[in-house]
Amino acid sequence: MPIFLGFEEADLRRVAELSRIIEAPAGTVVTQIGQPGDSFFVIIDGTVMVRTPVGSGSQLNPGDFFGEMSLLDGGPPSATIVAGTGLRLP
Repeated sequence: MPIFLGFEEADLRRVAELSRIIEAPAGTVVTQIGQPGDSFFVIIDGTVMVRTPVGSGSQLNPGDFFGEMSLLDGGPPSATIVAGTGLRLP
């Protein structure tokens, strides 16, 4: 996945050790605007829909990621993410 390009093998192993696979059916709310956010997600399989305060946003697909800002700054998610199909995330 492009986001991990440039990582050393030891770094990739550490990411894998910290990861757990989550499976969710279509319609599952993965993150909610204003709720605590402390996870980073990379889509393995499936799609998600991005909903922002101004309406529906884009669709994210395998290889795309979300949640990085909440993980870095400790703030709540700026978008609600809903599984558009069955979903697998680490």
